[in-house]
Amino acid sequence: MRVLLVVALLVAVAGCTREPTTTPLAALVVVGAELNSVTQLVRGFATGVDRVGGVRHREFGPQIADTAQQLRQFQTQRTPRPDSYAIFTYSPELFADPLAELADDGTPAAMLQCAPAPGSDVPLLVGNDNRLLGGLLARQVARRVPTGATGTIVIGNPAPGVQSYDARITGLREAFGVLFPGVRVLGPFDTKLDPKINQEAWNVLVAANPDALAFVGVGDMDSVSIVAARAAHHAHWAAGGVGLAAGALQAVVRDDLALVSGETFLQGAVLGRLQARYLRYGESLPTGWVQIPPLAITRMNVAGIVARQRDAATTAAWFRAQADQIADHPARYLKPLADATLS
Repeated sequence: MRVLLVVALLVAVAGCTREPTTTPLAALVVVGAELNSVTQLVRGFATGVDRVGGVRHREFGPQIADTAQQLRQFQTQRTPRPDSYAIFTYSPELFADPLAELADDGTPAAMLQCAPAPGSDVPLLVGNDNRLLGGLLARQVARRVPTGATGTIVIGNPAPGVQSYDARITGLREAFGVLFPGVRVLGPFDTKLDPKINQEAWNVLVAANPDALAFVGVGDMDSVSIVAARAAHHAHWAAGGVGLAAGALQAVVRDDLALVSGETFLQGAVLGRLQARYLRYGESLPTGWVQIPPLAITRMNVAGIVARQRDAATTAAWFRAQADQIADHPARYLKPLADATLS
């Protein structure tokens, strides 16, 4: 199994100060590094740490969405021992006891995207309101469906049970219910995280529902697979997805896809800055949920998004001012951590 190794800074216990005698090390532990959103998260985190300076960083985790393997790597890759941890996982409950042990040892930790499980003693989350993201995606799709339409909309979830994806599905359903009271929403169907299986799943769903008004997915792989299925069937139904995959962005350029980004690069950059400041200067870390707003990608702004995604340096330059603003004033973006379990 391939493993992503870069560099990393991490996590947070509010109010602690430290005076390291060596250059501190922050670790970002991820899962599913083959996904574009996770790649963006890793790059953003590294950029955020480097923006502060004086702190080393390391990022690692399995390429595929194997949370058991992720936990094993988290438990075994301790040389050198990181001074903080940031965690992006699909299964926060698996990390509850190990993270609680870190808290007992005084090693700060924070979560990205999915809220920490009860008992993990993790005080900080940086991520989207995924219920809001789902509603935003539904409104973008609605622009491609005739007013007063009746029929069906098919929705897919690549990993049912994953907090962030389930919240997006909730947001989709709620918004579609208001926007199209005469439309029946089918699903969510389990479309799987594996790229090949995901494509097969959407091909089957499209073939089984040829008269659907729209097909909408909430994961990285879904958007590309839906666009491919639409082209293969020479269809004209509305398509919607999440992420920044090159194929998805080009589909927006062609006006073939409604797309929303969770802006995971920005999520990583904000947490990287916060943790680096803690490790280098002893600055207090916020306690709660730092919300990162999602972005609707349309034909009006897609050219700029394609340009900013050209490489990591260009993306970092694009987000620098916004990441600094959030990291400098996190209280403006802060909500109670308990609210994140509902979103």
